[in-house]
Amino acid sequence: MKIRQLLQEIDLINRLNSRTLELDIQGIADNSRDVEAGFVFVAIAGFKSDGHQYIEQAIEKGTLVVVGEQEITGLSIPYLQVENSRKALGIMARNFYGHPSKEKVMIGITGTNGKTTTSYMLQHFLENNGMTCAVIGTIPKCDQWSEDEKRQHHAQFAGFAQAIIPQPR
Repeated sequence: MKIRQLLQEIDLINRLNSRTLELDIQGIADNSRDVEAGFVFVAIAGFKSDGHQYIEQAIEKGTLVVVGEQEITGLSIPYLQVENSRKALGIMARNFYGHPSKEKVMIGITGTNGKTTTSYMLQHFLENNGMTCAVIGTIPKCDQWSEDEKRQHHAQFAGFAQAIIPQPR
């Protein structure tokens, strides 16, 4: 996929040259350890560390383009500055994978109490009536995780969910 297709609906702070827009992207990573040749690396300020600190590591592993929030110059590859890296990651993932939610019925459950119970009951009803269903949430179905693993899972999902949910204007 060309970077110009990946960046549709993303507001860039800096400008791109036409050569950068034609780069072929093989994947997206927000963890420098997951970068492969031809990937876009999205630097996100996290709870424990800042992805901007790992840009050089991502470049060494073959990333073609870096997306981040900080004003950075002097890199050997294109750097695209955005206002919100998490949101940009969600939009790029949606573009890269072909807008998968367009083909699915999406149900969001909000509230203070009962969201997990409601989601698993709904899954049960739908599956018992011949529909395929998946539950995506912050509570793992496995109670073998430590409290630290549960907190980490919750934080990662919350960040990703915020990236893909449209923000009010």
